[in-house]
Amino acid sequence: FLMGGASLAILFFAPAGLSLLILIAISALAQIEFYVLIGCAQVPVHKALGTFCGCLLIAVTFVTLGFDVDPEHARGWEAIAVAFCFIAVCARQLPERESKTPLETISYTLLGILYIGFLLSFIARLGFAWDFDGLTHRISDTGQNLVLYLILTVKFSDIGAYFVGSRFGK
Repeated sequence: FLMGGASLAILFFAPAGLSLLILIAISALAQIEFYVLIGCAQVPVHKALGTFCGCLLIAVTFVTLGFDVDPEHARGWEAIAVAFCFIAVCARQLPERESKTPLETISYTLLGILYIGFLLSFIARLGFAWDFDGLTHRISDTGQNLVLYLILTVKFSDIGAYFVGSRFGK
């Protein structure tokens, strides 16, 4: 409840720069938690690189949208960032030639980047793609409404799935 209230307060009152930093912090914490859970399954992952790359994807999305980059070029920069992350993870694995699970390590590291960082970059896209006035101004009304709609849709879907599963599941 408190996390939802804090998220809504940030969405409606915080300047865009602070919203971006909080989104990056949420991404970093979520990726660290994801990699810790993968580590419990005895699969080594590159936590620091994966977390950095996930945050990089959000920052690149913000920069390309926030500073009025042509949409065609914005997609190009985002594709370059994804390619950089893939190459960086593969290159990071090269010195570990004695690893018994190199493919799993690369796969789970990339999964964390794409599952958390890449998907959270769409919140930046929703929030900052319309009427961006700079880092010190708050998110536009359209961006606020789109992010709020996304959050409410996901939350109500989860709540509905829980109650349906509790009532009719085994």
